[in-house]
Amino acid sequence: MTSRNFAAVFKKAAWSSPEELEGYVRANRDIADGGLRQLFELMVQRGPKVTHGQRGAMEKVLRELSATRPDAALAPDLIGLVPLADDRARRLMADVLVSLRKDARWHLQLFPLLADTDPHARAFADRVLSKVGGKTLLARIDETAEEAWPSRQEVMHTLVEVAGHYAIPVLLKMLPACQREERTRVVQLLADERYMKAARVEACEALRGLLAHEDPRVRGRAAGGLGQWKDEDAVGPVTELVWDENRWVARAAVASLGAIGSDEAIETIGDVSRIDNIEIQTACVDALVAIGTDAVIGDLVRLLESEILALRNKASEGLSALGRSGRVDLARMLVLMMNSSDVQVRRAVIEIINEIGDKEGKLWRRLVRHLRDEDWWVRERATEVLVNIAGAKMTEHVVELLDDPSDIVRRYAVEVLIRLQDVRAVPRLAKAAKDDGDWWVQERAIEALGEMGDQRATPVLVNLLTQRELHWVCVEALGRLGDPRAVPYLGQLLKGGTQDFRLEVLRALEGIGTPEIVEEVRRVAEDVDKPVREEALRILSSMQVEIDGSRVDQQVAASQSFVDQLLETAKNRGATDVYIVAGGQPAMKVMGAIEPLHDRELTPVETCQLGEAVLSAKKLEEFRTRRDVDTSYESRNEHYRFRVNVYQQHGGVNVVFRVIADEVLPFEQLALPDSVLEFTEYESGLVLIAGPSASGKSTTLTTLIDHINRTQARHIITLEDPIEYVHSKENQALVNQREIGTHARDYLSALRGVLREDPDVILVGELRDRETIGFAVTAAETGHLVFGTLHTISAAATIDRILDAFPPHQQPQIRVMIAESLRGVLCQQLLPRADGDGRILAVELMLNNHAIANMVRNGKTHQIPGAITTSYELGMRLMDREMLGLATGGVIAPEEAYAKATDKKLFAHFFEEEGEGEGGAPPAPGGTQG
Repeated sequence: MTSRNFAAVFKKAAWSSPEELEGYVRANRDIADGGLRQLFELMVQRGPKVTHGQRGAMEKVLRELSATRPDAALAPDLIGLVPLADDRARRLMADVLVSLRKDARWHLQLFPLLADTDPHARAFADRVLSKVGGKTLLARIDETAEEAWPSRQEVMHTLVEVAGHYAIPVLLKMLPACQREERTRVVQLLADERYMKAARVEACEALRGLLAHEDPRVRGRAAGGLGQWKDEDAVGPVTELVWDENRWVARAAVASLGAIGSDEAIETIGDVSRIDNIEIQTACVDALVAIGTDAVIGDLVRLLESEILALRNKASEGLSALGRSGRVDLARMLVLMMNSSDVQVRRAVIEIINEIGDKEGKLWRRLVRHLRDEDWWVRERATEVLVNIAGAKMTEHVVELLDDPSDIVRRYAVEVLIRLQDVRAVPRLAKAAKDDGDWWVQERAIEALGEMGDQRATPVLVNLLTQRELHWVCVEALGRLGDPRAVPYLGQLLKGGTQDFRLEVLRALEGIGTPEIVEEVRRVAEDVDKPVREEALRILSSMQVEIDGSRVDQQVAASQSFVDQLLETAKNRGATDVYIVAGGQPAMKVMGAIEPLHDRELTPVETCQLGEAVLSAKKLEEFRTRRDVDTSYESRNEHYRFRVNVYQQHGGVNVVFRVIADEVLPFEQLALPDSVLEFTEYESGLVLIAGPSASGKSTTLTTLIDHINRTQARHIITLEDPIEYVHSKENQALVNQREIGTHARDYLSALRGVLREDPDVILVGELRDRETIGFAVTAAETGHLVFGTLHTISAAATIDRILDAFPPHQQPQIRVMIAESLRGVLCQQLLPRADGDGRILAVELMLNNHAIANMVRNGKTHQIPGAITTSYELGMRLMDREMLGLATGGVIAPEEAYAKATDKKLFAHFFEEEGEGEGGAPPAPGGTQG
């Protein structure tokens, strides 16, 4: 085949079968170098288009012929064709050149292409040189290292592919001429194990030298590279970067120490984590978790004690992650956390246990004994989790604690056994009930026996009835056991004692509920003590016992409490308050308006009887002494709950009932600003909810406390007069609710004891006097979150009300305390809608900031409204402005807003437009001027 013919055939690429293509290759196997070059030129030259299949056939021919004649003399020709070739052709030529690597004296001819402005040419050179280059190429790049390159990163890639770790000096020589991204690439290559593994020492030395580079990206990347190499010699130099003015570099240094993970690195991270900088401390947590050995737990626990919520959460998440990972001894970690003096750390233990679980049942065995020495809060939460984990398996271990010399530990053991409800503990609890010298252990053991319902305990409890101080708890326990053998002993107790105690005995008999109780209950069915008599009749009624020829339930129905009828009617009609007034008709408040509830006028004698009917014996005694008492009441039929005030006035005894909500309203339904919910996130401080009576203060407080209860593991104590909504015990928080007059003599005595109960959140129902206010401010200053209410209508008036409670010489100190501890004031008013469809909430919200704190501190509370007005974007609201908006939008009547406004001039235009009133005042009733 002539030269012309073989080229013409190749150009057409018309082979119709693999056999024809193979025949062409065989026929031209001895083709001269010039001929092979001619074929490559034909493939890359511009001309008539060939199909995809023809192009593939041409490439196959060239590959076969090039492999047949691997002659380096072809290399310069192929290099010369690079500018003309497309991507596909360049890939083919690169592969052919690489196949000529055994005789690569030509490879430096590719070197100029590395500096070509065409990126395709540079890529071609890199593709070939990275495979065929050697010492000569390394030397050539070294000579030109500081020159300007169109893409120095491509040169670096070629360099390390060819020279590996021998490229280190050249890379460092290039660095001064590098641009920002190129400098970063140098550092990355020095830390790349693929290229530098054989010269780890040299690479680390080079990286340590870059820790002082002027470019912060180089410093940070160099620290990261030393971490990748786990260079223990770099701990000292890397630590110096923690104080770098660039925060990213400082964080990178901490991360590098974590990657190194040596004992010295761990100790250094511990020291660094004490720096008062949240970014550095957070980076330390990540570094310690990355190390993930038992050696880091102590530092993580210490960071968990931080006062900064974000850092505590970060440390807690880190410890949880370590617990789940199995890289540390979980039990040891939790024990170490429990030994912390910080209650926040001890609480985190419970969260971690709860999150991680204990499928293998190992943790509880080690923790039960340890918890004997912990405070009540840790035991409370830990026990809840451990009971869920271990169940009855704990019984045998906990029972042993009933022999502990510490009464605190024995108390703890009883509480755990109550939760376990394992009847195997009955004999041991019975012994504690009889013999324990601590009254708390004894009473709780008795309660435990009652709750377990095992009637083996009945003889023990009956014998304990001889001890008067144990009467009450034994009666309640016997009622729970339901054993008829206890009936005659309980019947004897009905013959004497206080009204409340006899009522408890009746309830115990009702709990037993067998026919044996009828005769004992019948004996007090005509008792002179009305509540006892009514309770006895109710029990007999429920058992359908007949007295004087008719069933007791019929007698009770005929004499159903008049007050219950009134209350249930009012509740069903949407009332918020019910008024029983001597000499007048019962009335109710519906949507802020007073309406008649019944057409019957009550005499002073009747209102006195109604008032006394809703009071317990203790409250009745208090009323007869003070002539004014607060309590709570539950109607018997529908079980609606009410807050009650019974008081003596000129015409007789009056009673006011406030309806208590059946359930907590979600925050979204309260129409409050979103920033109000942030009050629940504070660790400490004073939050005040203010407003006139029936403005929704209790509803707001109930919702906020419920939110904490559902979302946070905190100890909440509420002091209420009376208790309204009973918060759930099944949420994250521990809630203890104390009623003034029932669980404590008064607010002052309750407040004195509350701090000994280790609360996080304290709710004071009403800040009514100097002692109560002083306690709230002090508690807020000492690390507690305190919620309280006042009957004021603005934020400024609320603060003034607190200050005015103190004598003048104390007010400067109180101003400073309030300025520091106050978190915010929320004032509420419920206003009737203009269309008569219910009421709408208007609020004033003040959030304490530097400016407002200065006003409080300097006695300039009159400037607070102006500060609120200019801080709308911060979430603050001014009552007058809120009402103005409602009036302008037609939601409320202007007259209603004017009546409630502090700055009445804001509403003058509503009345001036009609030509009525003078100076912005609304017209007087009847259309005349007042």
